[in-house]
Amino acid sequence: MPKLRLALLLLLPAITLTACGRGEEAEVDVAAPSNIDEPDLLGYWVVLEVNDEPPADGEVRYQFTAQGDFVRYAGGEAERARYTFAAPNQLTVDGPTGTVFYDYEVSGEELTLREPGEGGDTFRLRKLADQNLEDVPPPTSVPEEDSLPPDSL
Repeated sequence: MPKLRLALLLLLPAITLTACGRGEEAEVDVAAPSNIDEPDLLGYWVVLEVNDEPPADGEVRYQFTAQGDFVRYAGGEAERARYTFAAPNQLTVDGPTGTVFYDYEVSGEELTLREPGEGGDTFRLRKLADQNLEDVPPPTSVPEEDSLPPDSL
């Protein structure tokens, strides 16, 4: 009996989706990653403001790597996630608390991340160091500004 219930539970969404589609295929435009890649995003960033206020959690740093790693450093802890480009000037961060969407803008040494929608947070960051495109694993502790590679400043 439990196998029959499982089969029905798996089959029901497939039937529902087929019935809702009425046999028509929806076209979805997806930008190729190479067209929306943002090498200026790579590197280490420090959060200057969250919603026009200094960060409440003290100093927070972010790292974007060429391998798609997003690392958040706060309070001596490193929280790892993955980021992908959703569309031009949009990215997603898939982390332990779920997926977060951001509109982003890189302007020189500043990065602005905005959560879309009403009430979404806005983060303003300053670049601390670039990261080259080679396979460099992210550090396991919060990097000190003085300890960043001299050629990356």
